[in-house]
Amino acid sequence: MKFPTPLIRWVAVLAFACGLTAVASANIIVSGNVDQDAGSGTFQITSQIDLTVTTTGDVTYLAFPDWVTSDGNSTHLSTDALSYQINGGGSQLFEYSTLADNLISTFGDLGPGTGYFFLTSTISVTAGDMFSLLTGSVAINNGSSAFNSQAIGTYTGNVVLADSGGTVLATSAVPEPATYAALVGLAALGMAAGWRRRCVNRS
Repeated sequence: MKFPTPLIRWVAVLAFACGLTAVASANIIVSGNVDQDAGSGTFQITSQIDLTVTTTGDVTYLAFPDWVTSDGNSTHLSTDALSYQINGGGSQLFEYSTLADNLISTFGDLGPGTGYFFLTSTISVTAGDMFSLLTGSVAINNGSSAFNSQAIGTYTGNVVLADSGGTVLATSAVPEPATYAALVGLAALGMAAGWRRRCVNRS
């Protein structure tokens, strides 16, 4: 089936425009009232997050750079276990961990405002591994301390794995949905240009 060049061109322009204006879907959503004393909430991973391990080591922190603007106070709350897998293997659970809303000062490769899970049992990874955080949600169990309110809502930034000294071992680097749409638009524009050249050559 052959599509006329104007149709391809309009589809390309539309896809590219959507790519430039679309709001990226969130990979991580924090909900509830954990910014209040004795509040409660959930930490949800809406789509699988893949991280490529670049440095062999033991994972102690699952971190979210620039999660909040550091307010000079780091609050730690207990959570249920997140699910993960390595190199597509069976699903595993983090051992007991706590969720912190931000770092107060720079720690290794991690800067102020980084949110993080602190793992009481480390996870060994090797350079070249694919570490995947699986979809799902866990309860955030607030005690008497209030979370930074900026942590509530959506987070679409990078996710990193770090060792006990804050050295980054792996980073997620997946184009956001808006980027995919823009790439589709550019590909369609290329198809339209190629179609037009073929029509000119035939004539």
